[in-house]
Parts: sequence; structure tokens; C-alpha cells
Amino acid sequence: MTPARASRHAGPEYLAGGTIAPPMKYGFQVLTYGSPWVEVLATARRLEVLGYDYLFGHDHLYSTGGDPYQGFFEGWTTLAAWAQATTRISLGLTVGNNTFRNPGVVAKMATTVDHISNGRSIFGLGAGNVELEAVAHGLPWAPTGVRLDWLEEALTIIRGILAGETVSQDGPTYRFQGVHHAPLPQRRPLPILIGAQGEQKGLRVAARFADIWQIFVPVDGLDFWRRKDEVFRVHCAALDRDPSEVERMVGCKLIIRSNPGEARKAFEHLRAVHKWNESVWDVTWAASPEQVAEALIGFRALGVQSFLPQLAWPFDQETIDRLIGDVAPLVDQATASV
Repeated sequence: MTPARASRHAGPEYLAGGTIAPPMKYGFQVLTYGSPWVEVLATARRLEVLGYDYLFGHDHLYSTGGDPYQGFFEGWTTLAAWAQATTRISLGLTVGNNTFRNPGVVAKMATTVDHISNGRSIFGLGAGNVELEAVAHGLPWAPTGVRLDWLEEALTIIRGILAGETVSQDGPTYRFQGVHHAPLPQRRPLPILIGAQGEQKGLRVAARFADIWQIFVPVDGLDFWRRKDEVFRVHCAALDRDPSEVERMVGCKLIIRSNPGEARKAFEHLRAVHKWNESVWDVTWAASPEQVAEALIGFRALGVQSFLPQLAWPFDQETIDRLIGDVAPLVDQATASV
């Protein structure tokens, strides 16, 4: 078994000149599509044992990106089970779906998971992105801009409740009358994760609310990232917010092998299992440890602080082991030698 990485958190690393450079953070968004529960739970525990920082799930009613009718598990109840089964790793959803639930209910759920985890939770929320699942279940749906308006209103309500405020709200979407919750989360303020790349509204919502901003990027996507980060900073300036307060997190689909050709072959197998179309390659890193490290070193130089790739079933044990065992030390070494 690959050694646990806990020792990397024992103290700060230093760049030349004495500048503190905290280690890059690593985790996985574990996609449960097609997986039996025993493997979902075992993978969560393994990520903790190996020293990963983050364990995130998904929040859908139909499977995404391929066959919508695959079996899988609901997001918040999966998160509660992971919180009970682990002791150290930070956990959340990338991201919760705002169209599924009333914001007050979500605030109560988030607090409950935070207590189950003893203060290790991160609160992720998004506008929702799959029309089929919403319409099929009789849930509200609207164009992206409208859903982002719903999200912004919901986040205002939820943040107030989680801070211990008494919240009243009279629309345009939600009605609340003197809502006050107890207990409050153990972790206060409860970190908010927003996944966004839309330049007009999505990144504005992230600039206003996010403690962690998450985005999917291609392996050669430094220019793409640079553009999105520039727009994010403009929104922060308009809101009089310091952008350095927000953790930058990038994600992708990831397969690691010594031979990049073997990595591509392994990913093609996953693509067939889940019936993903070829466009998924746009955010897929099928590469060697050295290639993944080189990409991450480039992103880190532009301010990225954490890496959260997706892990689809069948959960690839070699990728799990090699990201933390091979890639992370290469990235750390490059940082230390700057």
C-alpha cells in the first residue's frame, strides 16, 4: 500500500527567500454511478488512509454524461455516511443541486452533516445542470441565468441561517419568516464551495460567496484558466472582495499510468462503461505521473491551490495510489526548488 501522506501536513514548506508555500491539496470527487455501496464506502476510507485532503460526492437524480438510468446513490445521504465512516478528511458535494431542495432544509442538512463529521464538512451548492432529471421529477427548471438567480438568493438565505441570523425573505423566489436554526455548524464559518465558469453570472456568484472556487480544466488549459481567473478577479474587485481569500480548485477526469497510451486505453474502457461521448476528452487527463505533475506545477504557478479530479467506477486503484504517491511529491519538489 502507498504510504499515507499525513506527514506533508506537519508544517509549512518554504520557497526561496523564506516565503511559505503550503502544500497543494488533493482529493477526489467520487462518482457512484454503477458502483455497489461497499465499494463507495471502501474508496472513501482508502482516500483517508492514503492522506488525501478532500472527499467529495455528487448530487443528481439521474446519472450524468452518459446513460442517465445507471444505478447510483443520493448525494447528501452518501455524504452523511462518509462523515460517519471517516475521521480526518474534509468532505462535501461538488456540488449540491439548488433546484432539488428548499434553502432552509439545505441549511439544516449542512449543519447536520457538519456535526456528524465533527466539523470537517464543506458546503457546496450549484444551480443544477441536467434538465432531464429536473423535469422528470417535477422539479423547477429555467434557463441558466434564472437558475443562477435562484442560487444567489438561496445562498444569501443559507449563509445567514448558518451564521446564526434570524432570516426573513420575501422573494422573488423564496419566502422565509423569522427562520432561526440551532445548533449552528461546528465549523464556523462553514466553507462554501461554488463550481462556476460562466463569466457574466457564474463567476460573479463565486466571487460573492465562495471560500473555494472549483472549475474543470483541460490538461493544457493554462490559458483557459488564466482567462477565467482574470474574470473572477474583476468580479471580486466589483464586490470589494480580496480574491486571495478564495481557494482555487481545478478538476478533470483522471487516469494515471506509466505509459500515456495505457492511460488512454484505460480511460476508453471507462468511457464505454458509462456511455460518455467523445467530448468528455476535453476535460480528461490520461497521462503519466510526470505529465500530470507538469500540468499541476503550471496551474499552481497561476494560483491554483487544490486538485479534485473525478473518480468514476470501476474505481481505478492505480490512479488513486499514484496521484498521492507519485504526482504529489513531484509537485512538492518543484515548489521547494523555485
